[in-house]
This record gives sequence, C-alpha cells and structure tokens, in this order.
Amino acid sequence: MISRAGEQFGPYSEADLRGYIGSGQVLPDDLAWAEGMADWLPVSQIFPAGVKNPVAPPPPAYVKPSGGDVFPDGIKGWSWGAFLLSGFWAIGNRTWIGLLAFVPYAGLIMAIILGIKGREWAWKNKEWESVEHFNRVQRKWSIWGVVVLSASFVVGLLAAIALPAYQDYSIRSKVGEVLMVGGQAKVAVAEFIFTENAIPTRIEQTGFSPNSPYVKRVAVNGQTGAILLTIGFSPLTDKTIALVPSRDQDGSIAWKCVSEDVPPKYLPAVCRQ
Repeated sequence: MISRAGEQFGPYSEADLRGYIGSGQVLPDDLAWAEGMADWLPVSQIFPAGVKNPVAPPPPAYVKPSGGDVFPDGIKGWSWGAFLLSGFWAIGNRTWIGLLAFVPYAGLIMAIILGIKGREWAWKNKEWESVEHFNRVQRKWSIWGVVVLSASFVVGLLAAIALPAYQDYSIRSKVGEVLMVGGQAKVAVAEFIFTENAIPTRIEQTGFSPNSPYVKRVAVNGQTGAILLTIGFSPLTDKTIALVPSRDQDGSIAWKCVSEDVPPKYLPAVCRQ
C-alpha cells in the first residue's frame, strides 16, 4: 500500500509497484506499507535502486481502501480507553458513532462495542504518524480511563462510608433539639407542680407550647407527670421519648429519659441508661 498526502492507495503487487517506481509515478518520499511491516517507510528505503524523479501523477488505478479489513500488526485488540471513556474517547478519535455512549440505556452496549472495535475505527478515522504513534495515543486513553475509574471507585467508597455517618449525625442533632424542647417542658411542669401542688393533666395548663419543627406533639401524664415527646421528622416520625419525673429525698424533682421505639444510636447516653 502507498500513502501520499494523507491518502492511501492500493494494495499493489511488488511487480506493479516496481513498475510505478520505474516510471516515476511513485515518489521517493511516498510511504509504503505491506503486511508484516511494523511501520510505514519511505519508498526510497524499500526500493533504493529503482526510485526516479516523478514524471507523472499517481496512476488512476490507485484506490483508497474503503473496506477497512487490512490493518497493520498491533492495531486490532481491546481498547480500555474506548470502553471506560466511551463518548469522550469517540470525540477525541473522530469515531462519531461512539457518541451513542451518551444515550441512556444504549451507553453500556456502545461502550462494549467501542472496546471491541474502537482501535480499528480510530485507525481508519484519523491520520497517524505510525503504528507506534497510534499505540502511544491509545495507551494514554487507557491510562486516563483507569485513572477515572479508580477515582470514581474511591469517591463512591468514601460516599458509602461518609453518607450514612452524616445521616446518623443529622438525626442525632434533631433528637437533641427534641430533648431541648423536652427540657423546656420539664421546667414548665415542675413549676406547675410546685405552684399548684398538683400534676397538670394537659401540657397547655402549664402555659408551655412547643416551638420546633422536629416535635410533633408534647403531652403530659396527669397521674405521673411524665412528659411524652412525639417526634415529627423522618425516619423517626411518631416515635416517642418519655421524660419521667421522680422526687429526690430533698423534695426536688429528678427526670429520667427513656424511649421504647427510638433506636439507641440516635439517643444521647443519658437516655440509653
């Protein structure tokens, strides 16, 4: 095969090629390649004795190959760059069919096809200085593909670890605010008991009103004085925390925090005892 000014012609038999060289229709600087050669070489290096100065343009028998069935050694093979970077690789290698990798559902299928056929398509769709140049570029694509895949794996792993931890932290913070509302309710109930020498039957009797988006309802037990906090945020919606009072020897009121349905990991240590 002969290459001149970015176009390829042939293939020709050796006898025909020597005839074109002898007539001057093949230039000394034209590149030649045959199956088994690692790279394109100038005609003057392959047939040094038969090259003459050009006297006519290339013969009309030159035909640029269109079937794409003939590839130098080292071209065919699996392409990790095309598989992992798919659409971006397709743009960089002028393989426009690879843009289907950006289409939902078709992307994975197209990535596999690019992995199998990508190197052959890239060889046909762009001009390359040599097989070595082609393989150098494709190797860089493969390296970047592996780098992107590794980075995505690390980010995904960190997210899988950090996201649940952050969600737990966020829930514990909200439970803490629920208990702050409970603390305010405890003061109101205790003052009512000392002032009225009786236990309120409704929290409204104490003048207390909860002001938190995380507390759905505050109730008081008229028999024991226990305060029941109903949670108003997901995933603990409608679960409860009870603040149970008792009198110390000196007559002061002590409170105990308990919950039967809130997972212990969301409760402060004082409510898990």
